[in-house]
Amino acid sequence: MIVLTQRLGARMVAFTLMLVASCTDAERCRLGTLGCYCDEGTCEAGGTCVAGTCEPCVGQEECPCRAGGGCDNGLTCVTSEDRCVPTEDTVCEDTCHTGWIGDGACDDGGEGAEFSSCYLGTDCTDCGARRNPCTNPSFPRFCPRTPNFPSECWSDGVDCDTITYCGGTTPLACLSGFRYDCDSSSCVANACAGTTHPVFCAYEPSCTSSGTDCCFTEHADCDTVTECFGGQYACITRRSNGLMQVSCGASESEVACVLAP
Repeated sequence: MIVLTQRLGARMVAFTLMLVASCTDAERCRLGTLGCYCDEGTCEAGGTCVAGTCEPCVGQEECPCRAGGGCDNGLTCVTSEDRCVPTEDTVCEDTCHTGWIGDGACDDGGEGAEFSSCYLGTDCTDCGARRNPCTNPSFPRFCPRTPNFPSECWSDGVDCDTITYCGGTTPLACLSGFRYDCDSSSCVANACAGTTHPVFCAYEPSCTSSGTDCCFTEHADCDTVTECFGGQYACITRRSNGLMQVSCGASESEVACVLAP
């Protein structure tokens, strides 16, 4: 009887060892990998924890975009990362030079771009949305016109269209509804705010008292204001390696923005 018990015990031990040795997936199926066990927040990028198992989370926040760049409501696909990001955390403007928007080449210098002719996030049609590089909650506002501004970021509520340099090298800006007055070195009420031409450009001394006569369209660069055929024109300057300038041409129909020499 004792012999039989010992033999049975030996067989059970051998059987147990065989089971342990055959469990080769245990090492590969570590916590948080797709198809494996998880706790909330432990899944690797591209996965979400559902009933204790990591499953693909296509179209959800910080998950791969759906086919064709689709994401859940309130999210935008950052195609260069193949990730769905809250729309308010993305930069997507078509404010690069008109001739480079929709030409099939990405010009904003970001990941996957063919050229660095425009500021990050300003060639949206060709590059897709970009993730807002500003991660400090105290300075969450990214303005494409000042990509080299210390930390690149501004405080919440700053209107990027109010950026000016007042003849210096330090960018200055104001909250929405205001403009920066270089003479007083302060933000004052913007007479152009709330109109179809919200950018105030003090291209001549009379602008401070001329109401909306000195108002330009959104994203206008005041440094480019030029008189052509009795009217004032400005360019949308969103170049990282050069400025644009107004060319009057031979007639009003030929007024255009060109690269500065």
